[in-house]
Amino acid sequence: MQENKDNLTIPPSQNITYKQENEELKKIIIKLQQNNSLLETKNNELEQKNTELKQKNTDLEEKINTLKSTDKNILYREKYYKLKNYINGLLGYKIEFSDNEIILLSSYAYDCDDIIKIKTIGDVIQLETTAFLQMYEHEVNEYLAKRCSWPALLAAITLDLESKKTFN
Repeated sequence: MQENKDNLTIPPSQNITYKQENEELKKIIIKLQQNNSLLETKNNELEQKNTELKQKNTDLEEKINTLKSTDKNILYREKYYKLKNYINGLLGYKIEFSDNEIILLSSYAYDCDDIIKIKTIGDVIQLETTAFLQMYEHEVNEYLAKRCSWPALLAAITLDLESKKTFN
């Protein structure tokens, strides 16, 4: 389209084409606005989906971390019980721990009440008198009171129990 610089009026034949073009452009604008609205709706849906997926991802990561922690706890527990079994086999005593007490049960004990109780108070350990230990009063005095030797006391009790069980 050429502009007529001298004449500012548009001839009627061109006026119709401008009207048609204007109508076409209006239709295009309406379509674009509709498409824009659809795109905005789709974008909002995708943003919502993205937020949901991010939350799901965070939840799954937390679950993975929990499972890893649980796996570590199971692994430590298995190692702990394995170690307890080794100690029982090597030392001849089943060892149970509580907050302020250690309970020893000899592999050669006749009864589950034949235990050695040790109280723990801070860093100090102290033998607690039980009916079972009263049978070993001499050994307690000799090895623990005089010599301060826990290993010697436990060895003396173990040897006595083992000889009674094996030879009787």
